[in-house]
Amino acid sequence: ESLPSPGEIKKVRKNLKQYERQFDMQDKERLRALKMEETKGKRAQRTRYRDLVARLRAIRERQKDERIGLMNGYDSDGEGNYIEREVTIETILSSKEEVI
Repeated sequence: ESLPSPGEIKKVRKNLKQYERQFDMQDKERLRALKMEETKGKRAQRTRYRDLVARLRAIRERQKDERIGLMNGYDSDGEGNYIEREVTIETILSSKEEVI
C-alpha cells in the first residue's frame, strides 16, 4: 500500500469534522443497539422470574389444606399466629457539654 497523496490528505483534513460526526453517530447507534439487547435480556429474565414465583405461590396455595391437616389444624401462614411488637432504639450520635 502507498501513502495517500497530498490532495487526499487535504481532502481528509477538510472533511474531518464531518467524518467525526458520522463516526460518533455510528458509535451512538451501536451503543443504543447494545443497550436495547441488554434491556431485552433483562426483561426476559424478569418475566421468567415472575412466572416462577407465581407458579410456586400457586403450588403452595394448593398444598395449604394438606399442610394444615398435617399440623393438626395449625396454619403457619395465618396472621393471627404472630405477635407484632414495636421496638424503638435510640442512639446518641454526639454529645457536647457546655459550662455556663
